[in-house]
Amino acid sequence: MTAASLRLVNATDCDIAFSFGLDLTRYDRRLSLTGPEVAALTALGTDGLRRSRARGATRDEASWSALARLVGPLDDAAATLHHHDCGLARQAAADAAALVLGRCASVDRSWWSWTPADWRELLGGNAMLFRAAVPWPASTMVRPFVIALAYLLGEFDDFHTIGTFDRLYLARLVFGPPLVDDTLAEVAALLGSWGYRGHDGAGRPLPGAFSQFLLLNRSPLMKDLNTEAFVRLREHPSLLSTHYRRVLFGLQRAAAASGHCDPPVRFGSYHMENLDGVDPAWAGWVERWHATSTLTPRVRSITRCIMAKAGRWLAAEHPDITEPGQWTRATCAAWVAAVDRMKVGDYDSPEPACMSSP
Repeated sequence: MTAASLRLVNATDCDIAFSFGLDLTRYDRRLSLTGPEVAALTALGTDGLRRSRARGATRDEASWSALARLVGPLDDAAATLHHHDCGLARQAAADAAALVLGRCASVDRSWWSWTPADWRELLGGNAMLFRAAVPWPASTMVRPFVIALAYLLGEFDDFHTIGTFDRLYLARLVFGPPLVDDTLAEVAALLGSWGYRGHDGAGRPLPGAFSQFLLLNRSPLMKDLNTEAFVRLREHPSLLSTHYRRVLFGLQRAAAASGHCDPPVRFGSYHMENLDGVDPAWAGWVERWHATSTLTPRVRSITRCIMAKAGRWLAAEHPDITEPGQWTRATCAAWVAAVDRMKVGDYDSPEPACMSSP
C-alpha cells in the first residue's frame, strides 16, 4: 500500500490533507466485551492470541470468529504500517495485536474505551518495563508496533509518558519512509541554509524531535504544518521542554518560509518589543531583517529592540526618514548623540510583545 492511497476518517480536530488507511467509523466500537468475546479470549489464551504457527498454534475458528469485531481493526491498522515484509516484522505485528487483545481480556473492555492511561499501562514507562511485562520473550520490534496501534486506533500521543523510543522509526512506520524522509530533508535544507546544523546546542540529533512534531500533527506533510497546527503543538504536553520548543521554533521558520504558516514569534526571557510608534515602512524593514538574520535568537531579539528604538526616534525627530537607505552621515551622527543622552525607558514600547520561556 502506498502512502498516497491511504485514507483516514478519524475523530481529530486537525484539518489536514494527509490521511491514513483506516476508516474508524465503519467499525463496531462498543466499549464493553460481549460474552462470546470474553469466552474466546479465555479459550485462546496467551499463546493462541499470538497466532504463531512456528510455536505450534492452531487456528481455533470458532474463537477467532467470535473475536472478529476486535481482530478486524487491529489487522487493518497493522496492514497500513510500512515495514520490511519479513517474518520478524510479521510476528511483531501479530504479537502487538495479541497484547492489545490480552489487555482487553484483563480489563474486560475493548480498546475503544481506553484512556491514555490504559494505553500507558500496556506500553510501560520504558522499553525495559514493557518487555518485562510481556508474558513471552518479545523482540525489540514489538513495542513500536504496539505504539503504532495505540496511535492509529486509540489516537494515543502522550509520548512523554512512555520513556525513550525511536520517534523517527515510529514516524516511518505509520507514515512511510519516503514521506517522512522527504519532509525532513526539506526542513534540513532550509535550516541549513540559515546556519542551523543537524544537532541542537546540546549535541542531540534533531530528526527525532521533528518526527515527533509530525506524529503529533498526524501528518508527514509540510503543507499540513499550518499556523493552527503550531498553536496545537505548542500546547501539547509532550513539547513543554525548552529543547522541544527551540526545535519547534526552527521548524515553524522552515514551514513559514515555504508559505505554509505565519512566521513564529520568539518567546524568551528577553523582551521582544512591539513596534508601536514606528513608521510602518521602518517596521517592515525591522521585521524582514529579524525573520531572515542568521544571528542567534538572543542577539536578533536585542538588535530588533534597538532597531525599534531607532524607529521611534526617527518618528519623533526625523519623520521623513522611514528606510535605512535614507540615512545620511548627519542622521547617523544625530542618532549616536541621541543614544549617548538616552535615559532608561526612552523610546521604549509601552509593553513587550512576549515574555515567557522558549
